[in-house]
Amino acid sequence: MDVNTELILIRITGLDRPGLTASFTEILSGYDVTIMDIGQANIHSTLSLGILFKSLKSDSGNILKELLFKDNEEEWSKFYMGDDGGFTMYIDTVAGKYAKNSCMPEDERFDMNGKTVREMFKHIQDLYGEVPEVVSDESNS
Repeated sequence: MDVNTELILIRITGLDRPGLTASFTEILSGYDVTIMDIGQANIHSTLSLGILFKSLKSDSGNILKELLFKDNEEEWSKFYMGDDGGFTMYIDTVAGKYAKNSCMPEDERFDMNGKTVREMFKHIQDLYGEVPEVVSDESNS
């Protein structure tokens, strides 16, 4: 096997729905992937699906992220607030960087340089002009 590729086995188990297997293989079709083996069983409306595929190492993280969140897109969008920059921000302590959110390109991530979280957050709010209006509980009484 090429050193730039890797084998990945995913196993999906849960309530079966029409088009579920197709939605997972559709994600794989968007990448340079070779499906090596696939097995599927449906027992009393419970799906057990396994897909063994070969992909480029550089793509494997994105593939797994898409597969992981495919079935949870509605739930994810209901709770994810990371794009606003007003209430949340992204901090990568390993790389020592912070940004408005985790999807920001490298040139829009900033060095922590010993800043406090408040200093970093204020920088994000100043940069993107998104300072939320905070409503106190006292105004509701």
